[in-house]
Amino acid sequence: MSSTPEAGAVLKVVGSEREARAQVNEASNLNSASKTLTLNEVVQKIDSGELRTLNLVLKADVQGSVEAVHQSIEAIESDNVQIQVIHTGSGAVNESDILLASASDAIIVAFALPEDPSVSRIAERSRVEVRHYNIIYQLIDDVEKALHNDIYIGKAEIREIFPGKKNTAIGGCRVIDGKILKNAMVRVIRQEEIIGDYAVLSLRHFRDEVNEMATGTECGIQLDSFNDYVEGDILEIHREQ
Repeated sequence: MSSTPEAGAVLKVVGSEREARAQVNEASNLNSASKTLTLNEVVQKIDSGELRTLNLVLKADVQGSVEAVHQSIEAIESDNVQIQVIHTGSGAVNESDILLASASDAIIVAFALPEDPSVSRIAERSRVEVRHYNIIYQLIDDVEKALHNDIYIGKAEIREIFPGKKNTAIGGCRVIDGKILKNAMVRVIRQEEIIGDYAVLSLRHFRDEVNEMATGTECGIQLDSFNDYVEGDILEIHREQ
């Protein structure tokens, strides 16, 4: 690794460069063979009793943000699972963070940090989930939902509103993360305020009724008992386990 180690990094001393490279390669092979948990998988393992500790690596833009997010995470209560922040640091997510997360079955939580495509590729190869947030309550909400068997599926943004039958409204939206599932619940968020949770009545791609839509696609969605869409509304798709 050519980058400078940051404060808190663990250094291991070996006899030669050849031995160091051998150990790095061995660790990489082990990382490739293993599958690190995603936050959604945490829900399933909690429910089955396989998991008792959720390990997190926390990175943020500045030390003040690190401390604020860390305190909020520590305040989360769960009878079934212990949340353990195994490493914190300010600055961008780097390869050291990914290696640590991979070795510890941890999820990386990045607050107020831009996504780096090269780091994302390393994380994907190492099967490490890196979750980016710009709002603390969304970060905390995701962790709490995971611990209480509420699986995050994806996120969409309302771009247009169309009239439906019998004074209903259809939200024309673009999926910006994950996916939309027809049998899921939708949390409507407007300017960072939660409006409410509603069931999906209809999901359409053009005129076709579909069961799911993936990131980057556009679709029309109709929710049960909700017609007051506003352009820019965020729809968080989730499903209770």
